[in-house]
Amino acid sequence: MSKYTTDDILIRQVPILRDFLYHYSTYKELIHNVENLSGPKLFWKFTADAHLLTFVNYWCMVFGSKGNPTHYSKVDFTEEYDYVPFQEYFLEALDMTHEDYEKYWQAMKGFRDKFSAHREIGYKEPVPYFDIAHKVALHYVSWLEKYNIMPSLEMMVEQYQEELQPMIESFKVK
Repeated sequence: MSKYTTDDILIRQVPILRDFLYHYSTYKELIHNVENLSGPKLFWKFTADAHLLTFVNYWCMVFGSKGNPTHYSKVDFTEEYDYVPFQEYFLEALDMTHEDYEKYWQAMKGFRDKFSAHREIGYKEPVPYFDIAHKVALHYVSWLEKYNIMPSLEMMVEQYQEELQPMIESFKVK
């Protein structure tokens, strides 16, 4: 049981989720447009890498170690009438087994622990497939909205992506 209330946790968690989604969106746009961006390619590589490392760290704040005070398992809606635990909710939505997710989670957490947050000598695992992390985060947002009144993060992300498009366009070679 957490020493913090669900509201305390959500006050910290929602900005983390938003920032994860913003950095993920920016990374995807930069990677998608990298060949057409003006300026040195090395600058765009380092910029995209910075967004990647940042979104991995944010994702792990919510979905990584259960000991983290902002971990999703600390949010308690068990008193709700139609409560479905989050992991059951997203596993069904993503058509994943517990074993599949455990393997994926280990890869994400390992990447964060051994490369993103620290640099373990000899770490040579492939970069995880981040679209699953993105889907888990989006399903978590919809799960939260099901039990709690909160601003729609999906609307915030859509607005950010709309603002991001002209910025990316302005960086493109004319």
